[in-house]
Amino acid sequence: SNLISHASQYPEKWRVHSIDFAQTADRSEYLKKTVELLQELVNEVNSRVQEMNREGITRYDKIPSGQSVLVLIDSFAKSGGLKLADPSDSSQTGLRDNELRKTGIQLLECLTKIGRAAGVFVVIGSYSVTGVPLGLLCLFPSQIATRMTAKESVFVTGQQVAAKLPTSPGRAWYHRSGTG
Repeated sequence: SNLISHASQYPEKWRVHSIDFAQTADRSEYLKKTVELLQELVNEVNSRVQEMNREGITRYDKIPSGQSVLVLIDSFAKSGGLKLADPSDSSQTGLRDNELRKTGIQLLECLTKIGRAAGVFVVIGSYSVTGVPLGLLCLFPSQIATRMTAKESVFVTGQQVAAKLPTSPGRAWYHRSGTG
């Protein structure tokens, strides 16, 4: 991704947050901290938008707080991540975590809707699309898909193109909104 490349070349211009649901033992606590981070970022976006409106600025990099923010989320649909858990899990932890996940998805939707205009960019990686809300997926201007099932391919690409990719390494389908 150009964002990741730019952030690594110009680290002074970027603040990077990495969220990886596969790398944690205490999933409930990690989920709570992730939702807190997403809330802080939504608050920051709202503050930046207000500042831009107040100053009559249309580009986030023209305001004093114009440092870009990159949020990298890996293993998004992994159990314990932002994927909704089994609704039949009525344990206290399961119910609490599901509420946190719903809040997290709402915050993530907010970040992807207005974050780019304020210099906050989100990149999500997932080994599966199971549990990824379609409304969230549609908010991303670019999608990359590796070989997957026909059903998952239709969900991500709108067609079975990713299901027909060769199994050799390095093969992927890429789509950027507006490019067909």
